[in-house]
Amino acid sequence: MNLLIVDDDLTNLKLLRTQLESEGHAVFEAHDGVEALALLERQRVDAVISDILMPRMDGYRLCHEIRKHVRLHDLPIVLYTSSYTSPEDEKLALEMGADKYLKKPAPVETIITALHEAIAIPHAARQPKALQEVEVLKEYSERLVSKLEEKNTELQAQQALRESAEKLRLFADNVPAMTVSWDENLRCRFANKVFAEFFGFTVEDILGKHLQEVVGEEAYREIEGHFAQVLQGHPVTYQRTRKLPNGESRYLEVKLLPHIGERGQALGCFAVTTDITEHKQAEERIQRVAHHDSLTGLPNRLLFNDRLNQAISLAKRGSRQFALLYLDLDKFKPVNDTLGHTAGDELLQGVAARIRHQVRESDTVARVGGDEFTVILPDIARREDAETVAKKIIGALAAPFQLGSQKQSVDIGASIGIALYPADARDADALVRAADAAMYSAKQAGNSFCFCAA
Repeated sequence: MNLLIVDDDLTNLKLLRTQLESEGHAVFEAHDGVEALALLERQRVDAVISDILMPRMDGYRLCHEIRKHVRLHDLPIVLYTSSYTSPEDEKLALEMGADKYLKKPAPVETIITALHEAIAIPHAARQPKALQEVEVLKEYSERLVSKLEEKNTELQAQQALRESAEKLRLFADNVPAMTVSWDENLRCRFANKVFAEFFGFTVEDILGKHLQEVVGEEAYREIEGHFAQVLQGHPVTYQRTRKLPNGESRYLEVKLLPHIGERGQALGCFAVTTDITEHKQAEERIQRVAHHDSLTGLPNRLLFNDRLNQAISLAKRGSRQFALLYLDLDKFKPVNDTLGHTAGDELLQGVAARIRHQVRESDTVARVGGDEFTVILPDIARREDAETVAKKIIGALAAPFQLGSQKQSVDIGASIGIALYPADARDADALVRAADAAMYSAKQAGNSFCFCAA
């Protein structure tokens, strides 16, 4: 058959044309009633299948004009619509001259059947009903006005929805947080610009991608448990770090909220990701200030006490021993008095550096007073190990220090007291007192070390 499709929606027109051509029919196109009438003047067709709601001339009016036409009045017409779907709409379609009325969408088989049935209708049935024409046109006018009002309301609603979506996108793209919506299969259905760009995508490219494609396989394995939990309807908050292509690490806090449907089922989830790197770094700075000596960078007394208690717990659990060295500088006060506090500060920094170079990475060196330092030597096999370290420290501090821009040479010494856990004490306070007492014994000899007297 030669068929004419009339539809202003190009997508619908192309789809129907493809379906009909696949069935072996020749297809012509028009985008409204005016184009259709012009084409029918020069091209013979076996039937017309037309939409109803179209610009310039709609499907109703096209039917009426064809039925009034001297040559075309017996042309089979099928009206095919998604807008005019009430029983009254169907009744008006037949009164205006349509042979068949179908609602979109319909299978191609149904459309072909309707076309064959329209062709089979006797020609006389298609003659215009002159006596009823005025009433029919009046009803058509009223129906047209009603549909135009409905369409106008629909278009206004669609416009409002588009504007709302644009405002939402504008808002989402300008908030500092990264926002994304995942469906129940963890495929992206919305992402703001910040989120997409953070993971190396554009907003358009990220849509439809699976969570694993976005964050990478390794990160996905770490966080898939959180997403399993939120898809069961439970909110989740977690933190993790992500390394950027430039090697920089960022701290992220992710809040997952379930998207629950009307029947209580999880339809997916919403995720709000905040970059908390600055906050974490500020926390770390605060912690460092609270637990470290600002001059030397060594652990202060607070952190020393914590490390000492940890050492006791570990030694007790493993039935092992460790040593505590308590160190006091000799001849430090004269440096402060003669060269000033700036030189004294420089000297303390130099002392801290030299002590650190004489111990293991696992040992703790702390500054617990003006010129007093402690060293925790965990897990030593023999008391001689502590003695070796004490000798190395004394030797390192015996070398002259060059202070100030004039590189003034300064000689100092150190007295070290050594206490062993658990031989000399079994709690932190007692162990510190034992090492302190041993240090005063060493100070009497000067620039030496001394074990705690059992």
